[in-house]
Amino acid sequence: MKHIFKSFNFGTLDYKDGEELLNRMAEKGYEFKGTGKGWIRNVAMFEKSEKAKNLKYAIDVGKRKEHEKQTYYQFYRDLGWQKIDCFNKRLYIFATNSDNAVPLYTDGLAERKMRKKAAINNGELLDNILQLFCMLAVSSILFLSRNDIDNLIAYSFSFIYCMIMGYYALQVAAKLIYIARGWKHQNECLVPRILQIIRGCSKFIWIAFFAFIPAVSIVEFCYGIWTNSAPIGSFFGIRWQIVQLLLCIGSIPVILTATYRQALYPEKEQLKLLDFLGVFMYFCGLWNLLYFGF
Repeated sequence: MKHIFKSFNFGTLDYKDGEELLNRMAEKGYEFKGTGKGWIRNVAMFEKSEKAKNLKYAIDVGKRKEHEKQTYYQFYRDLGWQKIDCFNKRLYIFATNSDNAVPLYTDGLAERKMRKKAAINNGELLDNILQLFCMLAVSSILFLSRNDIDNLIAYSFSFIYCMIMGYYALQVAAKLIYIARGWKHQNECLVPRILQIIRGCSKFIWIAFFAFIPAVSIVEFCYGIWTNSAPIGSFFGIRWQIVQLLLCIGSIPVILTATYRQALYPEKEQLKLLDFLGVFMYFCGLWNLLYFGF
């Protein structure tokens, strides 16, 4: 079976763009199988399938309590929709192969009320604000309290941290603007443009974590040896630096393998251990390179 992955970082305000992606892939003959279940969640896996072109996808937004879910899923089954996945505990993805399935929403006002409830009443805005303040607090502890961070790895990590804080700040801004102007006229405000920037930031952050920072680690390591600033005189020291570097780089195939296998077999709990191992390796190597490296 041929599988492909696509970035899937949609939220409450732009879930319609997620619907368009799923249906566009179905038209190309790719059936949606699920979103990331491990550390990498903002991806969607598609499988080449002959029945894909007969499928139609729809997304409902909300935060359901555990005891409500079975009734909720049954309600949509009665309308002709089958639940496929739930992304970030808020975007419920349904599919149907029937032309007679009842649309999830036929009234624009009801849809706007649903989106408002999901963003405000269900605590999504508050979550984004808390995440932003948490990132500010952590960055203050990690960077502002230290005066000895002067290497390339530290500067790179600081840049990524700033990007993450900007990501959460844009999330908060988009929802606040939508509250003030967008409940009735979303297309006339800045929200769609901000959401495009948010999705772009999300892609950049993940690429940077898995490519940019390990690459910088290699450059820093090689530069330290070239300029004799690495502790070559200490055999144990140079060996430990190599171990740190290999931990950071070796974690990437482990995490990617775990992400792929979890998308294929979400019911296998043991795959979570593989994902945890990869994440532990990555941050263990990164932490040592950042604080005990060059």
